[in-house]
Amino acid sequence: MLFRRNGSQYNKVYWVAGQQKYCREVKVDGKRTYVPYDPQPSPESIIVVDRYYATLAANPKYRRRVSWLVSNDDGGRLAVYEYFGQHVVGEAHGNAKQRTDGDPFVRTPAATRDKITDMINTNRPQDVYNQLIVDSDVATAPRDSRVVRNTKAAVVRSQKAANGQAS
Repeated sequence: MLFRRNGSQYNKVYWVAGQQKYCREVKVDGKRTYVPYDPQPSPESIIVVDRYYATLAANPKYRRRVSWLVSNDDGGRLAVYEYFGQHVVGEAHGNAKQRTDGDPFVRTPAATRDKITDMINTNRPQDVYNQLIVDSDVATAPRDSRVVRNTKAAVVRSQKAANGQAS
């Protein structure tokens, strides 16, 4: 998304590649059309804003929008996170065999999974799990020992594949 500074006001600007011009959007009979600005704004007056959208799997009406400046003179990295809709508490993992009493699925943090991968080569899975439970707080600890066992299996599979062995 592009914005043009017009004095103290910002206008939404669209780059239409087919016309190779900056345009404004106009709705005619419910259809969007793009009318080129005359005169064309200078590239220095254009501020580029990028956006990313995501929805929550448990509730598609709950959305997140992340916006950030892309321009060279943005003065640093800054992102704005906006949430729309009603947040719902997660639910059990979709592949769960037994549905627990409302316990939501919480993924093990990436940093913890990296620690497991580093430790699993020299230690037994149960020893790795016990060590992480002692060293980590509740938010970063693995959910259960199965996380460590599954990581060990994935590491062994990738090592076999790298060596050209059949799994």
